[in-house]
Amino acid sequence: MVYFTMAYVNVKKPEWLGKTVTTNPPACIPHQEFSWRCELVSDENFYAVLLFCYDNIIEFQKLYAADASNNVMIELSFYPHNWNNSDLVQINLSQHANNTGGNRCRNVENGNLKNDPRKLVDVHVDNASLLPMGKLIDLAIVNHCFKLFMKVFLISQSDTEVVHGRWRLKKDILASSGYDYVFLSTGKIVGQINTEQLRP
Repeated sequence: MVYFTMAYVNVKKPEWLGKTVTTNPPACIPHQEFSWRCELVSDENFYAVLLFCYDNIIEFQKLYAADASNNVMIELSFYPHNWNNSDLVQINLSQHANNTGGNRCRNVENGNLKNDPRKLVDVHVDNASLLPMGKLIDLAIVNHCFKLFMKVFLISQSDTEVVHGRWRLKKDILASSGYDYVFLSTGKIVGQINTEQLRP
Protein backbone atom coordinates (compact mmCIF):
# COMPACT_ATOMS: atom_id res chain seq x y z
CA MET A 1 0.00 0.00 0.00
CA VAL A 2 1.13 3.54 -0.76
CA TYR A 3 0.52 6.28 1.81
CA PHE A 4 0.76 10.04 2.08
CA THR A 5 4.23 11.49 2.53
CA MET A 6 4.97 11.85 6.24
CA ALA A 7 5.62 15.57 6.45
CA TYR A 8 4.47 18.53 8.49
CA VAL A 9 3.64 22.17 7.99
CA ASN A 10 4.63 24.70 10.63
CA VAL A 11 2.25 27.53 11.62
CA LYS A 12 4.00 30.92 11.75
CA LYS A 13 2.82 34.37 12.86
CA PRO A 14 -0.86 33.69 13.57
CA GLU A 15 -2.38 37.06 14.40
CA TRP A 16 -5.40 39.31 14.24
CA LEU A 17 -4.92 42.47 12.19
CA GLY A 18 -7.05 45.59 12.23
CA LYS A 19 -7.22 48.40 9.74
CA THR A 20 -9.08 51.70 9.80
CA VAL A 21 -11.45 52.36 6.91
CA THR A 22 -13.63 55.39 6.28
CA THR A 23 -17.22 55.32 5.06
CA ASN A 24 -20.17 57.56 4.32
CA PRO A 25 -18.45 60.35 2.35
CA PRO A 26 -18.19 63.27 2.74
CA ALA A 27 -18.39 62.51 6.48
CA CYS A 28 -15.72 59.77 6.11
CA ILE A 29 -16.52 58.11 9.42
CA PRO A 30 -13.67 55.82 10.57
CA HIS A 31 -14.34 52.15 11.37
CA GLN A 32 -12.18 49.15 12.21
CA GLU A 33 -12.13 46.04 10.00
CA PHE A 34 -10.45 42.84 11.18
CA SER A 35 -8.81 39.79 9.66
CA TRP A 36 -6.94 36.79 11.05
CA ARG A 37 -4.00 35.29 9.18
CA CYS A 38 -1.09 32.90 9.50
CA GLU A 39 1.74 31.50 7.41
CA LEU A 40 2.06 27.79 6.70
CA VAL A 41 5.70 26.83 6.17
CA SER A 42 7.31 23.49 5.26
CA ASP A 43 10.65 22.09 4.11
CA GLU A 44 9.00 20.89 0.92
CA ASN A 45 6.46 22.22 -1.54
CA PHE A 46 2.84 21.49 -0.78
CA TYR A 47 -0.72 22.43 -1.69
CA ALA A 48 -3.45 23.69 0.61
CA VAL A 49 -7.13 22.95 -0.02
CA LEU A 50 -9.40 25.44 1.74
CA LEU A 51 -12.79 24.21 2.95
CA PHE A 52 -15.56 26.62 3.96
CA CYS A 53 -18.32 24.65 5.68
CA TYR A 54 -21.84 25.86 6.50
CA ASP A 55 -25.28 24.27 6.73
CA ASN A 56 -24.77 20.97 4.85
CA ILE A 57 -22.53 22.56 2.22
CA ILE A 58 -18.76 22.53 1.90
CA GLU A 59 -17.11 24.86 -0.60
CA PHE A 60 -13.53 24.02 -1.52
CA GLN A 61 -10.77 25.97 -3.23
CA LYS A 62 -7.25 25.09 -4.30
CA LEU A 63 -4.55 26.58 -6.51
CA TYR A 64 -3.16 25.34 -9.84
CA ALA A 65 -0.38 22.79 -10.12
CA ALA A 66 2.28 25.43 -10.84
CA ASP A 67 1.50 27.14 -7.54
CA ALA A 68 2.94 24.53 -5.18
CA SER A 69 4.95 26.33 -2.52
CA ASN A 70 6.71 25.81 0.80
CA ASN A 71 5.04 28.95 2.16
CA VAL A 72 1.29 29.63 2.02
CA MET A 73 -0.51 32.56 3.63
CA ILE A 74 -4.00 31.82 4.99
CA GLU A 75 -6.34 34.70 5.79
CA LEU A 76 -9.83 34.92 7.28
CA SER A 77 -11.30 38.39 6.68
CA PHE A 78 -14.52 40.17 7.57
CA TYR A 79 -15.86 42.90 5.28
CA PRO A 80 -18.99 44.84 6.35
CA HIS A 81 -21.17 45.83 3.38
CA ASN A 82 -22.61 49.01 4.85
CA TRP A 83 -21.56 50.29 8.25
CA ASN A 84 -24.51 52.62 8.66
CA ASN A 85 -27.49 50.75 7.24
CA SER A 86 -26.80 47.02 7.44
CA ASP A 87 -25.27 44.25 9.56
CA LEU A 88 -24.38 42.23 6.47
CA VAL A 89 -20.77 40.98 6.54
CA GLN A 90 -18.79 39.08 3.93
CA ILE A 91 -16.64 36.33 5.48
CA ASN A 92 -13.71 35.61 3.20
CA LEU A 93 -11.32 32.62 3.54
CA SER A 94 -8.32 32.95 1.22
CA GLN A 95 -4.87 31.57 0.49
CA HIS A 96 -1.88 33.15 -1.21
CA ALA A 97 1.26 31.52 -2.62
CA ASN A 98 3.73 32.43 -5.38
CA ASN A 99 2.02 35.78 -6.04
CA THR A 100 -1.32 34.16 -6.73
CA GLY A 101 -4.29 33.20 -4.62
CA GLY A 102 -7.89 32.10 -4.32
CA ASN A 103 -10.77 32.32 -1.91
CA ARG A 104 -14.23 31.21 -0.81
CA CYS A 105 -16.68 33.62 0.79
CA ARG A 106 -20.16 33.87 2.27
CA ASN A 107 -22.41 36.73 3.41
CA VAL A 108 -24.02 36.62 6.84
CA GLU A 109 -26.01 39.18 8.82
CA ASN A 110 -24.56 39.71 12.28
CA GLY A 111 -23.89 43.05 13.98
CA ASN A 112 -21.35 41.56 16.37
CA LEU A 113 -19.31 40.14 13.48
CA LYS A 114 -19.44 43.53 11.82
CA ASN A 115 -18.20 45.38 14.90
CA ASP A 116 -15.55 42.96 16.19
CA PRO A 117 -15.33 39.39 14.82
CA ARG A 118 -12.53 38.49 17.22
CA LYS A 119 -15.14 37.82 19.91
CA LEU A 120 -17.01 35.29 17.77
CA VAL A 121 -14.15 33.37 16.15
CA ASP A 122 -12.47 30.34 17.75
CA VAL A 123 -9.06 29.81 16.17
CA HIS A 124 -7.73 26.23 16.37
CA VAL A 125 -4.06 26.69 15.42
CA ASP A 126 -1.31 28.34 17.46
CA ASN A 127 2.13 29.66 16.71
CA ALA A 128 4.58 26.81 16.00
CA SER A 129 1.77 24.26 15.65
CA LEU A 130 2.79 21.29 13.49
CA LEU A 131 0.08 20.31 11.02
CA PRO A 132 0.35 16.90 9.31
CA MET A 133 -0.02 16.53 5.58
CA GLY A 134 -2.69 14.14 4.36
CA LYS A 135 -5.12 15.12 7.12
CA LEU A 136 -8.12 17.41 7.43
CA ILE A 137 -7.23 20.27 9.80
CA ASP A 138 -9.61 22.56 11.69
CA LEU A 139 -8.57 26.19 11.27
CA ALA A 140 -11.37 28.18 12.89
CA ILE A 141 -15.05 28.29 13.78
CA VAL A 142 -17.20 31.40 13.33
CA ASN A 143 -19.97 31.37 15.92
CA HIS A 144 -22.78 32.94 13.92
CA CYS A 145 -26.45 31.99 14.56
CA PHE A 146 -25.22 28.77 12.96
CA LYS A 147 -21.58 27.73 13.02
CA LEU A 148 -19.29 28.20 10.04
CA PHE A 149 -16.27 25.91 9.96
CA MET A 150 -12.99 26.73 8.20
CA LYS A 151 -10.76 23.75 7.45
CA VAL A 152 -7.66 23.03 5.38
CA PHE A 153 -6.30 19.86 3.78
CA LEU A 154 -2.52 19.87 3.25
CA ILE A 155 -0.82 17.65 0.72
CA SER A 156 2.78 17.26 -0.42
CA GLN A 157 3.44 18.09 -4.06
CA SER A 158 5.26 14.77 -4.35
CA ASP A 159 1.96 12.95 -3.66
CA THR A 160 0.23 14.54 -6.64
CA GLU A 161 0.17 14.27 -10.42
CA VAL A 162 -0.50 17.04 -12.94
CA VAL A 163 -3.23 16.88 -15.57
CA HIS A 164 -3.82 19.89 -17.86
CA GLY A 165 -2.17 22.28 -15.43
CA ARG A 166 -4.17 21.09 -12.43
CA TRP A 167 -3.16 18.69 -9.69
CA ARG A 168 -4.83 15.66 -8.17
CA LEU A 169 -3.76 12.99 -5.71
CA LYS A 170 -1.89 10.05 -7.24
CA LYS A 171 -4.30 7.19 -7.81
CA ASP A 172 -2.39 4.61 -5.77
CA ILE A 173 -2.28 6.93 -2.74
CA LEU A 174 -5.96 7.78 -3.18
CA ALA A 175 -6.86 4.08 -3.24
CA SER A 176 -4.87 3.39 -0.07
CA SER A 177 -6.19 6.44 1.79
CA GLY A 178 -9.85 5.45 1.75
CA TYR A 179 -10.75 9.07 1.03
CA ASP A 180 -13.40 9.88 -1.56
CA TYR A 181 -12.90 13.64 -1.67
CA VAL A 182 -13.55 15.20 -5.07
CA PHE A 183 -10.92 17.86 -4.38
CA LEU A 184 -8.30 15.09 -4.18
CA SER A 185 -9.48 12.77 -6.93
CA THR A 186 -9.97 15.41 -9.64
CA GLY A 187 -8.27 18.56 -10.80
CA LYS A 188 -11.23 20.79 -9.95
CA ILE A 189 -10.03 24.11 -8.52
CA VAL A 190 -13.29 25.19 -6.87
CA GLY A 191 -16.55 23.41 -6.14
CA GLN A 192 -19.12 22.29 -3.62
CA ILE A 193 -19.74 19.00 -1.84
CA ASN A 194 -22.11 18.05 0.94
CA THR A 195 -21.02 17.10 4.44
CA GLU A 196 -21.63 13.40 3.79
CA GLN A 197 -18.90 13.49 1.14
CA LEU A 198 -16.36 14.83 3.60
CA ARG A 199 -16.20 11.59 5.55
CA PRO A 200 -13.70 8.91 4.46
